[in-house]
Amino acid sequence: MAELRLPLWFATERKPRHVVALSPCDDQIATVVFTHSDALSELIFGAGAALWRIELAADHKELLAIIADLHDRGLASVRVNPELDGTGGEDLPLRALLTFADSLVGAHGT
Repeated sequence: MAELRLPLWFATERKPRHVVALSPCDDQIATVVFTHSDALSELIFGAGAALWRIELAADHKELLAIIADLHDRGLASVRVNPELDGTGGEDLPLRALLTFADSLVGAHGT
């Protein structure tokens, strides 16, 4: 599993103009996750393909809310720390993301 730590930055294209190279699946709208804000900045300012919906999970409760939203949108996984061209990174099932969220309860007391 990808090495996760808070904060996590989630980026989803608001209005994709094409199938996103960073897409962790065949969905037109997919979500990528970054553990560092530098990579997020590169995506936002470098890709230029669409407007991005950015969500920050800084604690257990925020992460659970984002996971629930991703599930509601029908996503089963996210891509963690991909390169700008869509290579690299790791597909992470929402179940694994939920396991990480649950691990934060004891560690951070939230």
